[in-house]
Amino acid sequence: CVIYVVGLGNPGMEGTRHSVGMAVLGALAARLGMANRWRGDSHVSGEVILTEVQHTRVVLLRPRLLMNINGVSVAKAAGKYGIKPEDVLLVHDEMDKPLGKIAIKHGGSARFHILRPGPSRPAHVRPVQHLRCHVNQ
Repeated sequence: CVIYVVGLGNPGMEGTRHSVGMAVLGALAARLGMANRWRGDSHVSGEVILTEVQHTRVVLLRPRLLMNINGVSVAKAAGKYGIKPEDVLLVHDEMDKPLGKIAIKHGGSARFHILRPGPSRPAHVRPVQHLRCHVNQ
């Protein structure tokens, strides 16, 4: 079993609402005692931690591309690490609910454009789980 957690955001723009996914992944890595284990992976255009938690392989990814093209990193990493779409959990911002609320969504679209196919955006990965972190507008 593999769990693939992706923290979406804009590199260099830490502390902004669009980078809440990256902040959540940073906190998760710290909680797992792995905050210093991020390594750059140019093949996937991101920073990765590979680990195992309770006999489950865990891949954490912080894309190093802008938010609107994070899907490139997501698809490349899924291919490199052999991850199936049902094993993907996207962590990203959400503005439709009150600040501080968290929602998990199974299935459906991401409700934003990062994974839609296009000339520079492969459509190989369609995540089915989303952890939406509600932020102020």
